[in-house]
Amino acid sequence: MARVLLADSQPLFNEALEALFSRDRTHVVVGRCSSSEETFSAVGSLLPDLVLVDAALGLDGSPNLVARLLEAHPGAKVVVLGDDRDVDLMLAAIRAGAAGVVGKTHG
Repeated sequence: MARVLLADSQPLFNEALEALFSRDRTHVVVGRCSSSEETFSAVGSLLPDLVLVDAALGLDGSPNLVARLLEAHPGAKVVVLGDDRDVDLMLAAIRAGAAGVVGKTHG
């Protein structure tokens, strides 16, 4: 069973994702975060297998949260949530070390 940490600046989005994961018996949500510092701290204490992080939280700043997380916790997998049609965002996520980008919207 994979341990998942949800990180989005919108708590309602985190709640919706957690509801989806609760239907899937192969993953368990171990925490929800709404800021980059809260996420960085939670990864250290909760040790999730997978971190789903919003692009606005994960790719802002230098070094960005994705790179900081993977440097401190190389065993974690990070997936960025954002516009999966945005080539620049996808490249930034991959350069930071993210396993991939998943679209937040359906269009």
